[in-house]
Amino acid sequence: KDQFQYILHEYIDRWHGKHPTPYDFFYTVEDCLDQDLSWLWNPLFFEFGYPDLAIEQVKENEVVIKKVGVVPVPVKLTVTYSDGSTQVFERNIQVWQQQDDQVSFQLPVKKKVIAAELGDVNIPDANQDNNFYRVK
Repeated sequence: KDQFQYILHEYIDRWHGKHPTPYDFFYTVEDCLDQDLSWLWNPLFFEFGYPDLAIEQVKENEVVIKKVGVVPVPVKLTVTYSDGSTQVFERNIQVWQQQDDQVSFQLPVKKKVIAAELGDVNIPDANQDNNFYRVK
């Protein structure tokens, strides 16, 4: 929040009274953060796509999440074990920075997974049918 506020004030200071383009905002953000964010700008503003994550595979000690859609979003995975306990795994949007289309979460070896669920109400997902795993 503080970082975004700093960036916004910097953008306003730089472009007050001028006619900035969206690129000027992108460049200001990248300059303030000293990062290349083309991995984020391109799918959000220049490519046709949608946000969609899916549970690709559930193994004994690993859950693999696949980015099906083009738009990167944060990952939130809730795993339920046979003893009734739950564990929440989260990764921010930067997990997709390396252009990978999969991310995996290592689980405790001694616990059996009975269910897994991706996302929450704050993370957009075009197809929520592939966000659930249940042991049959």
